[in-house]
Amino acid sequence: YVINSIVCACSSAPAGNLKGASGAEGRHTSMQEKKWSFTPPEIPVALVTIEAKTEYLIKHFWENYDFADTVAISEPEYAEQTLVNYLSMLSEAADEVTAGNCLRQLAEDMRKDSVVYAWFDEKLDHYLYDPNSPMRNDEHYIAVLQGMLDSGKYQPMEKIRPEYRMRMLLKNRKGSRAENFSYTLKGGKKGNLYDIKSDFTLLLLYDPECENCRHAIDGMVNSSVIRDLTTVTDVVVRVPMKILTVCVEHDKDSWQRHLSMLPVHWLNGFDEQQRIRDKELYDLRSFPSLYLLDSDKRVLLKDVNVQDVIDYFTKQSKMINNDEL
Repeated sequence: YVINSIVCACSSAPAGNLKGASGAEGRHTSMQEKKWSFTPPEIPVALVTIEAKTEYLIKHFWENYDFADTVAISEPEYAEQTLVNYLSMLSEAADEVTAGNCLRQLAEDMRKDSVVYAWFDEKLDHYLYDPNSPMRNDEHYIAVLQGMLDSGKYQPMEKIRPEYRMRMLLKNRKGSRAENFSYTLKGGKKGNLYDIKSDFTLLLLYDPECENCRHAIDGMVNSSVIRDLTTVTDVVVRVPMKILTVCVEHDKDSWQRHLSMLPVHWLNGFDEQQRIRDKELYDLRSFPSLYLLDSDKRVLLKDVNVQDVIDYFTKQSKMINNDEL
């Protein structure tokens, strides 16, 4: 609905006026005060389907935007909504190659003015990188960072943060093999991630004193989907998924005091060598950090919430049932 509204607005709205889902209404320029207006690209009349119009709009969205004009960002309620609408279109309607190319170009264009750059940099960070953002998208943010690093417009000092974030985001990327590490169980037994034999491994990196971590653990415990995948019964002797929780914050005493909130049939470990954090094996932007791995420990879901895991297996179950039918 959002994409359709934006496309229709861009197809019919006069220059300087974007209406509909974007909320970025045109601002009239007066002699007394200059106001920002956004002129959407005119979609060729030959494009008749919503898919074709959307693809054109995505690729040409910023062509009429003056990245050297600071007036635009002085109207944040309009400029920010325009950016949000664009990111939504990329997420919902663009393939990864197209989205990556567009975001790399945006990172190049937004450097034309230092004030404009700072505004776009902060907003892209907020929407694509912040772990609490509903629009968070690591792959899209990687494209933004790549655009910054490849551009000749950025000074060496300006590239320090993008270089660090890029290095962290590329770790344990979806489709890659997760970083291996060792852990210690309650009785002192040692283990490591790669030695876990299971079709799936659900890895939880957590802080035992973190409230969000407790909510996530409760969600895992109370989920019938996760419970069915991890509980041995008289009928199920080999579970398809094992859960590994690893305490990476606070000391061993704190970990042991909070072990009672974890089911005993999970593998509940402690990072005794503190390698996960000190060696930055995983990008711990927030707690909890939840990964779903396959039998080869390749990342299927990266840093997601419990509901994402439940949805993944629910979808897999429906696909299997449909195949059987």
